[in-house]
Amino acid sequence: MQPEAFVSAVRQIVEQAAIEDVLSQLERPSGRRPPQDRVELSAWFTNLTDRDRQQVRAVIADAAHAAVFGVLCALDGSRTILDPSDDGRIELVFRSAAGESVIATTDGEGSALHELL
Repeated sequence: MQPEAFVSAVRQIVEQAAIEDVLSQLERPSGRRPPQDRVELSAWFTNLTDRDRQQVRAVIADAAHAAVFGVLCALDGSRTILDPSDDGRIELVFRSAAGESVIATTDGEGSALHELL
């Protein structure tokens, strides 16, 4: 798997799904007896104007994007999450029957995943 394909999959399977999941819960909280705070948020959200609901959607999309961006930065080493005294590194590797490919490492090998997002 190439870094571009990985980032594309993360964008669709993680980022877009998170946006849709949050919006779905705002529109109709799941479960027989959803928590009161979700019911209250849903009531608030469904009473917003269409424009305001679009604004909330934009904020949710920005938050989901920022979270995925931050994780990709951590994986490719552009944001440090390791203790400076630690001599280790993080590697993201794809292994298939045909072999393996390094998608990202915190030591600079591989692609800058956050730039691909």
